[in-house]
Amino acid sequence: MTDYEEIGDRWIKQAVHDLLIAEKNLSIGGFDSAAFYSHQSVEKLLKGLISVSGRSIPRTHDLERLGDLLEGPDEIMPDLIDLMGDYQISRYPDMSEVIPCEYYTEAIARDRVRKAKKVFTVMYPEGSNS
Repeated sequence: MTDYEEIGDRWIKQAVHDLLIAEKNLSIGGFDSAAFYSHQSVEKLLKGLISVSGRSIPRTHDLERLGDLLEGPDEIMPDLIDLMGDYQISRYPDMSEVIPCEYYTEAIARDRVRKAKKVFTVMYPEGSNS
């Protein structure tokens, strides 16, 4: 196993964990956290896949760019774009007119988790049942 593969495997393992944490936050009403971890899980998955392919991991949170680097299919690009906004909005109380814990409803959070799961299914089918 190359260094890139080993590093990528670590990123992917953390991505799978973050998706699980996103799902668990749904059950406790942590809807802003569910959205944040949905974004994080996808970002880490894509970065892990980039590393496994033998490339350096770019320092970016731009999911669309990461998807482009992997030549991700068009079907997930709208999901990557939707998830991208959650990186800041779900974390910082001054990024919108409403603070994260009041902005994120159960419906929004479930939508973000669903989109993250879709990206996992498309980009990492061998791990989508993890």
